[in-house]
This record gives sequence, structure tokens and C-alpha cells, in this order.
Amino acid sequence: MSLNKLTVWMLAATSIAFSSCIDDSFNGGKNEYATLNFSLAANKSISVGTMTRADGDTETIAMADALGVETFTQPEAGNFTIKITDAEGNTKYDGLLSAYSSETTKLPISNDKYKVTATLAGAVGFYGEAETGAPAYYGETEFSITSDAIIDVEIPVALSNSILKFEYTSSSETEDETDAETNLFQDYFSDCDITVKDAAQNEVAYNDFEERGAFLEVGKQTIAYTLTVAQAQSAASKTITGSVDVTLKANTCHIFKFNVTNVGGVNKLEIVIDDTIETTHDIELGDIDINDDNYIQKDENGNGENA
Repeated sequence: MSLNKLTVWMLAATSIAFSSCIDDSFNGGKNEYATLNFSLAANKSISVGTMTRADGDTETIAMADALGVETFTQPEAGNFTIKITDAEGNTKYDGLLSAYSSETTKLPISNDKYKVTATLAGAVGFYGEAETGAPAYYGETEFSITSDAIIDVEIPVALSNSILKFEYTSSSETEDETDAETNLFQDYFSDCDITVKDAAQNEVAYNDFEERGAFLEVGKQTIAYTLTVAQAQSAASKTITGSVDVTLKANTCHIFKFNVTNVGGVNKLEIVIDDTIETTHDIELGDIDINDDNYIQKDENGNGENA
């Protein structure tokens, strides 16, 4: 796991020592409360898809690569909300990490465990200065207060929403170096419009073969797509539409792949999720001569007409 410690500009506020002393007989004259310093350790990588490699290792991808951007900036730790509860579940503090102070939130020495959670609300959409999407984080840990010493508590946090991206590929059983340089998908289709919508009606549109990843909520999503067959200006042009329901997971980059295949001379469109061997859709494309402006669209019986 790759971790990156997030610093807090106002972290000094959590390091205030106390002069209060209540009952000397309780702890031999020492303070009854500890001074706590909270920090966050953010996971910089996320898992890809739902696959586990044969060797048991989970494939990971850098956040910037998953989002299709040059750089990804971790959010400031002070913007996280932390919630501290005692062993009985009573809330001792619930607010911004940057506003936490041991002087106002006095946690007594105890053999019982305290629990602290850290959350950051995200937003659905693409990531970037001109975009609306933002990462959501969640993490938790337990700690004990056994003395009035300064205690450093590091909270591991990971992405709690999902990233969904699309790839447009081609494969052939006779693929050579020349074929590999040609993306058959964009030869067969002149346009690809995708809309992703969740149960809360949050919606993200991927247009013009968009390959960036977008932040989405975890849970069930409906992916609707419209593919426009090449030479759309011709009378023989058509569109292929459909929808797929998928369940997205936290801290995961799900990859939805449109793949044109040519196996045994038959061209098909496969739609595969997370690089699994399961084919969600297998659509006959017919025989399209992509090298001819007046291509021929043929049916399964070999009949067809010039476009």
C-alpha cells in the first residue's frame, strides 16, 4: 500500500499542552488528559477492477492515471471531518480536523479504546479545475490514552467513491503490426455517447470517445450508450444503443471496454467490464469494409448494399 501523509496547516492547534490537574490521587499528580496530534495517511493508489491476479496480488493504478490527468493533488487534511467516540460509542468530537483542539476536547486517560474516523465528501464528475468531480475519503483507527503524554494518532484513509473510465479497443486473431496501429473501434464507429446515472440521479456524460475517468458514487450504476456507425452521413448509417447495470466499488477504478473483435472473419462488438473474461454484450456488426468510403454493410446471409 502506498501512503502519503497529509499535513494540516493548523495542526499546531492540536498540540496545546494542558495545565489542568484534577485529582492528584488518581494518577500521582499528573494531568488526567492527554494531548493528541491527529494526522492522515492517504492511499495514493487504487485497485483496478475487481480482478485478483493469479499470484494473489491486487492490481493497482495511480490516481492520476485512473483519472487521465497529468497530476492529482491530495486534498488538505484540515478539510477532513473527524469524529472521536469512546468505548461506549459516545461522541467526544465531531468537526473539522483543522478545528480540533485538545484544550477544548479533553479525552481522559482510560484503558478502553477510543475510535476516530476521518471523512471527506466527494462529488460526481470529472476531475480538474474546470470540472465538478472530487474524491471522497474515509478511514478509521483506534487508539488508547494510557498517560498524559503527547500522543500522535495517524488515520489511514482511502478513496470511498469510485472511478469509472472507458476504453475503445480492437483485437483480431490475425492482428499484425499494421493492424495493431489501427483502432478498429473508431473505424467502425464515428461517435460514441455514454451516460452514467446512479440511483440518486447523479449523471455523467462521456462523449467523443472520452477516456478520462470520472468520480462516481459506489453502488448500482446504469450505463447507457449510443454508438454511431461510421459513414453516418449515408442512408445506410445506423446506431447501436443499449444499457448495462454495474455495481461500482469503493477505492476502485472500474474499466468499461468497448472492443471490436475479428474472429473467424466475423466482426463483433464486445462490451467487457473490468477486463474480466465475461462478455456482457456480443453484438453482430456485419461485414463493413472500412477501407472503402462506399463500404458494404452485409447481413448474416451475406446480403447487403452499398452505402
